Amino acid sequence: MYNNQINMYIMDINMYRVQESAIIPISAEDTWELMRDLDLRPTWDTTVHNVSRDEQFLYYKAPLISGFSWQWTGEYITFEPPTRSAVKMISGSLHRPFASLVGSWILKPQGSETLLTMTTSFEPRLKLPFLPSIMSRRISRIMLESMANLASLAASR
Repeated sequence: MYNNQINMYIMDINMYRVQESAIIPISAEDTWELMRDLDLRPTWDTTVHNVSRDEQFLYYKAPLISGFSWQWTGEYITFEPPTRSAVKMISGSLHRPFASLVGSWILKPQGSETLLTMTTSFEPRLKLPFLPSIMSRRISRIMLESMANLASLAASR
């Protein structure tokens, strides 16, 4: 079950939010563990090539366009296993598409399954009037694809 409507909200003058939800066919605890496995993350999450973490930060290498990638460092602003987490970009490479970026996961048990809601709040780095709409559509598509990949991975376990 997917929410196919692009939910773009203007958070303030420069921030936009995209939110999508899907049912993952395993428990919230198992979904959380699957999502937090950094070795598996690139297999289902199309927003990353790889992720690593230390005690304080997360380090991402993410696809951009035409084979190019960008890197960013994030820190948890919310971390409540196994129901929610949020990460805020604190620095990014020269080629980063965002001036600011926050991503969150909310997991709600639905019987033996999990309702997963992903939210991305962002500010485009370039101030072009059409860019938020284009970026929102792309983010929505990538979120839905990632959640479908995660649901397939979960179903195969």
